[in-house]
Amino acid sequence: MIGELLTLSLVGLGFGALLSWASSRFAVQVDERVEEVKSMLPGANCGACGFRGCEDYAKALVANPKLIDRCRILTPSERKRLASYLGIETGEVEWTVAVPLCSGKSKRRFEYVGERSCLSASLLEEGPTACKYACLGFGDCERACPFEAIKMVDGLPQVDWEKCKGCGLCVQACPRGVMKLLPRNAAVVVRCNSPEIGKVVVTSCDNGCIKCRLCERNCPTGAIKVTDKVTIDYSICNACMKCVEACPRKIIQPLKG
Repeated sequence: MIGELLTLSLVGLGFGALLSWASSRFAVQVDERVEEVKSMLPGANCGACGFRGCEDYAKALVANPKLIDRCRILTPSERKRLASYLGIETGEVEWTVAVPLCSGKSKRRFEYVGERSCLSASLLEEGPTACKYACLGFGDCERACPFEAIKMVDGLPQVDWEKCKGCGLCVQACPRGVMKLLPRNAAVVVRCNSPEIGKVVVTSCDNGCIKCRLCERNCPTGAIKVTDKVTIDYSICNACMKCVEACPRKIIQPLKG
């Protein structure tokens, strides 16, 4: 009996030693830098950076600090702190917010009956709106937003700037390119996404940009250029609102969060 107990004890000790060796041999080494970097990230796990979450992104950053620009939702101060820890310099990065570029006044070609999805609707004969660049209004952007910053109101997305982090997932989700990231200090926005010429626009939309160039001619700083679309250089825009006053279609509007 004593011999059997001794044998069992020796076997137990052997297994214990084996398990201890295996635990040491195959233990996953935790890089303290990864944990530190992870603590500096927003923790939203939104995936906008292209990684599965903040932990995977932290590992990638430790291996390659140049990936710091992948995270769009870092505030300027958070980015600066993270860059300092990683030992790199990072230039000024625009802190952005999502804005819909549509007035919601497109005429209808037909009534869509089907899955309430912008992507699905856009695949059916190029969508039910007469303007091929208009918001379809089924809320793919709202569903894509991990911060609940977008709500559909009267068929158009409304963005809560307090909640929006500028991650860009709504931009990716919109099949029409209606959602766009603009600087948070932008003064005005062009509520039209169509590159079509004026005579085409007026047949498809009650309130689209007709490329009359009045905004361009009335801009005192030269911030506005009109080609196939109206583009605004926000770095030289002085928020004078002369473009808002000049626009006959009233699709250049003050932008307020």
